[in-house]
Amino acid sequence: MSDIKMRGPEGCANTLSFGGESFAAKKGVFTVPVEAFEHLKRHGFVAIGQPKTEEELAEEERQRVAAEEAARLEAEEAARVAAEQEAAAEAERIAAEEAAKAAADAASDAGKGGK
Repeated sequence: MSDIKMRGPEGCANTLSFGGESFAAKKGVFTVPVEAFEHLKRHGFVAIGQPKTEEELAEEERQRVAAEEAARLEAEEAARVAAEQEAAAEAERIAAEEAAKAAADAASDAGKGGK
C-alpha cells in the first residue's frame, strides 16, 4: 500500500482516523494511505507536493480574474470620485471669483455715484 503526505485544514486536529487506523500529524503533515486521498480532500485536506487539478487551476484563474475586475472597478470609482471632487472645487473657485468681482463692481459703482 502506497502512502501520501497531506496537510489538514486550518484548525485541524493532530490525529485522524481512516479505515480503522489512526494517524498522527508530524509538524502538521499526515502520512496516510493513498486510498484516503479523495475522502480527506473532501474535508479540506491537501496533498503535499501534489500537482493541482484542472478544476483547481480553473478556480484559481476565476478568482484571479474576479480580483482583477474588482480592483479595476474600485480604481474607476476612485477616479470618478476624484474627478467629481475636482469639478466641485473648480465650481466653488469660479463662484468665489464671480462673487469677489461682483462685490468689487458694486463698490466701484458706489464710489462713482458718491462723486
